[in-house]
Amino acid sequence: MKAFYKIIEDTYKSRPYGGSLVSSRSTFKELLGDNKLLEILAQFHSSEEISALIESIKQDSKHNEAFENANQVLAKYFREQAISAGAA
Repeated sequence: MKAFYKIIEDTYKSRPYGGSLVSSRSTFKELLGDNKLLEILAQFHSSEEISALIESIKQDSKHNEAFENANQVLAKYFREQAISAGAA
């Protein structure tokens, strides 16, 4: 983990992606509970930028969940249609 934190610190002190943490959301989506990571990011980014990152990850998660739910509903519908067509 020390090597990981060093890489994150070295990378994000230069504020890549024009300083937009939201652009790195896929990198951080599983790591937002890591206080050390948030401390490192807070050295180089404002609390507003970190909040935007967290909100973006939450929104992505909600959108992904809605997408998966819609796909499950469609799959159920088409299974039922196939069963009905087979019974006819």
